[in-house]
Amino acid sequence: MAGHRKKVLIVGAGVAGGIVAEVLTHRVDGNLVPVGFIDDDLQKKDRLIHGLPVLGDRDKIPEIVKKTGSEQIIIAMPSAPCKTIRQIVEVCHQAKANLKILPGFYDLITGKIQTSSIREIQLEDLIGRQSVSLNVKEIAGYLKDRTILITGAGGSIGSELCRQLAAFEPGRLVLVGHGENSIYEAEMELRGKFPLVPLTPEIADIRDTQRIGRIFERYRPAVVFHAAAHKHVPLMENNPEEAVKNNILGTKILAEAAHRFNVHVFVLVSSDKAVNPSSIMGATKRVAEMVIQWMNEMSATRFVAVRFGNVLGSRGSAVPLFKKQIASGGPVTVTHPAMKRYFMTVTEAAQLVIQAGALARGGEIFILDMGEPVLILDLVKNLIKLSGYEPGIDISIQYTGVRQGEKLTESLYYDQERIIPTSHRRIYKVPSAKCCFPGLDDLLDIFSQKYFQYSEEAITYHLNRVVGLHRNIRTVRQVFDYEQREGLAQKTINRLVGKKAKVAVIGLGYVGLPQAVLQAKTGFQVTGIDIDNSRVNKLKAGQNYIQDVDDKDLRELITSGNLKVTTDFNLLRNMDVVVICVPTPLNELRQPDLSYITSAAEEVARNLQRGQLIILESTTFPGTTREIVLPILESGGLAAGSDFFLAFSPERVDPGNKSFTVGKVAKVIGGVTPVCSQAGSIFYQQSTECVVPVSSPDAAEMTKIFENTYRVVNIALVNEFMLLCNRMELDVWEILDAAATKPFGIQVFYPGPGVGGHCIPVDPFYLAWKARTFEFQPRFIELAGELNNQATEYVIQKTITLLNDQGKCLNSSKIFILGVAYKKDIDDVRESPALKIIKRLRENKATVQYHDPHVPQVDFPKASEHYNSVDLTQENLAGADIVLILTDHSCVNYQMVADTAGLIIDTRNATRQITGSRKNIIRI
Repeated sequence: MAGHRKKVLIVGAGVAGGIVAEVLTHRVDGNLVPVGFIDDDLQKKDRLIHGLPVLGDRDKIPEIVKKTGSEQIIIAMPSAPCKTIRQIVEVCHQAKANLKILPGFYDLITGKIQTSSIREIQLEDLIGRQSVSLNVKEIAGYLKDRTILITGAGGSIGSELCRQLAAFEPGRLVLVGHGENSIYEAEMELRGKFPLVPLTPEIADIRDTQRIGRIFERYRPAVVFHAAAHKHVPLMENNPEEAVKNNILGTKILAEAAHRFNVHVFVLVSSDKAVNPSSIMGATKRVAEMVIQWMNEMSATRFVAVRFGNVLGSRGSAVPLFKKQIASGGPVTVTHPAMKRYFMTVTEAAQLVIQAGALARGGEIFILDMGEPVLILDLVKNLIKLSGYEPGIDISIQYTGVRQGEKLTESLYYDQERIIPTSHRRIYKVPSAKCCFPGLDDLLDIFSQKYFQYSEEAITYHLNRVVGLHRNIRTVRQVFDYEQREGLAQKTINRLVGKKAKVAVIGLGYVGLPQAVLQAKTGFQVTGIDIDNSRVNKLKAGQNYIQDVDDKDLRELITSGNLKVTTDFNLLRNMDVVVICVPTPLNELRQPDLSYITSAAEEVARNLQRGQLIILESTTFPGTTREIVLPILESGGLAAGSDFFLAFSPERVDPGNKSFTVGKVAKVIGGVTPVCSQAGSIFYQQSTECVVPVSSPDAAEMTKIFENTYRVVNIALVNEFMLLCNRMELDVWEILDAAATKPFGIQVFYPGPGVGGHCIPVDPFYLAWKARTFEFQPRFIELAGELNNQATEYVIQKTITLLNDQGKCLNSSKIFILGVAYKKDIDDVRESPALKIIKRLRENKATVQYHDPHVPQVDFPKASEHYNSVDLTQENLAGADIVLILTDHSCVNYQMVADTAGLIIDTRNATRQITGSRKNIIRI
């Protein structure tokens, strides 16, 4: 034949070697010619087998290669143990001949592999795994015709599980994975190899409870193999949050779905790194095992875990990295010369996992026989030799040091675990027992909390409490520091729960005084602090100036000393809790005036002590707590979340509302760290019926802004609606009352002369100002402000028009105002549209009087004058050219007003109950 024929030396003069010799000898088109055998059996020496001589034993290989001129060696010993193969390969490397190996003998004689598939030596041949014998009948019994769901189906373990499972004629394979490319590749391969097996790919994140629930509901799987996991130790050390979310919470979500939808068998693919874990990854896998055993106690589903070591060829394996380093000329990096690991082929691992599922009775942890651990240094040297190089000569080896989370050796089980054999010779188990895992419930709750911020210290601390983490000195220090901080927080929390905490409230206005009284009535020792001496002196005398505070409660708390009031901010250093309730007005440019907040924060910072809880309740824009207050408080060197605790909680005061007083309205709280949120929540839980934690102070601040923006926008809508109805000569009050009868989809607001109170008119402008800093124009919110201002202007113009109809001008007209509070039955005039109307009327030389039973006096600071309420008399009413009802106080006799006044503009529909034709009443 044409061409050069390479001489071949066959190692192994047994049946397999004989077949290789026969095939090579009789292939006329082949380029290989056998020259003889190598065999350690002395009785075969110098014998002819298949016409070829046995030339010597393995030790003579280099000599025989040189003597015969052999260019290639084929190892034909498919049943030889791994140790023998390694020894032979070591000798063959000295011969400088090309080295190949014969695949499994069973595959050869059954025709599954042809001699053309004789291949290069691979690492798997040197590690040498025993062939896996499967109980096919037992496996088919729980897989055949069943729907099987595999998570991580695009990964190395998951995709091999799919290949192996497809051979057992399942009813359907459901391939669940997060990466679309890997799932697509797995699907295409399976459709090509197993065209008759129904299969469905599903792209899903196992951490998505709703999505996983829908998948389980749709397919109702009988068997689940959970192979999805983050397994790379160094990566998970740097990204511990992802390890927790995927390996723990994802497993919990899947297990709960399996229980809910009556899965028959659930198999978790675990790791030897779950034993005495030194890494975040290992600790999360151990918790996943606990979750499985815990679920087994309460479910009819058979939950089991399968624990094994490293898998050759898997994506997380170091072997592909070693090969790349060799291909690039080295060096090859090894962490430590004594590093050992268990290894298993991916095919072998998948087969044993499936077999373990057949053995499942529920609650077991199955342990696969991994053989002897492999020295990583030996593995690297063999890889270098298999690549045709000499270790240390052609390719250097460098030691990089043990990485965070790594151990020199791994173990497959805990010392205290009872290991017993199963019916399969290569599978052992830790038998099911009544599982009690102290702290597991709390751990899962903590990790599931939406405000848990997943710092490395927090994760390490909580994992260490439940599973133990055998860490290096740096991490031990981190855990200690975290424990110290947790201890500080716990001391604060204990004082809150025991009502032993001292509470300071800064700002004793409409928000602060009710809050101070509530906390004092709850049982805390409360100190109220205000810069206004007149307020403090009134309170010391037992005089109340806030309508929503009960006079008797206030006097009793002041007399008993449970509520003290002062102007001395130095007392803050003795407090456990400080609640800031100072004003937050807008300046003339409708921009936030934070001077009160910054001043209060500076006073707190000067007196800040470790363990104090600081809560901002002042209405403000999202970001104030973090961007303004936090830097001020941390300027002295203490850190929020570790040394002190900072949160924001929006006040939800509704003056005059007897049904929803302070303490009866749900309290939203958002801390700058999870422990800050926890401390703030526990504080308010002592005095408030419902506490709602949110993820951050920004979210809590936005909650408050949204609530009032919602109201102001809807009030603007009805004010615009009122203007339109007046133009169309329709009764807006009749229409709104009719619309209010709809039991769904509508919340009725009513028109008026504008909007008042501190929050409703102010909050939307806080939000609009903040929105513009993000280059966002909040047109709808700004339009609402314009429309409500337009309602105020409409009342003034309506007054002028009606005066003109009577032949009078606004100048020198007598206007009588009924009500100046911004809403009914309260004494609050902040941002009241009535004051704006009075000011405009007086600027136009009208004579204005007002009556308000709740507001005896109003101030116009810039005009440096006081304005006093007058009596509601027939004389005052009859003497007015127009009576403007701007606030609909319940105690006013509107029948008398209607009977006496000549002309009335009713902006609140206060005269709705007046009977008969009343042409003198004009409603807006």
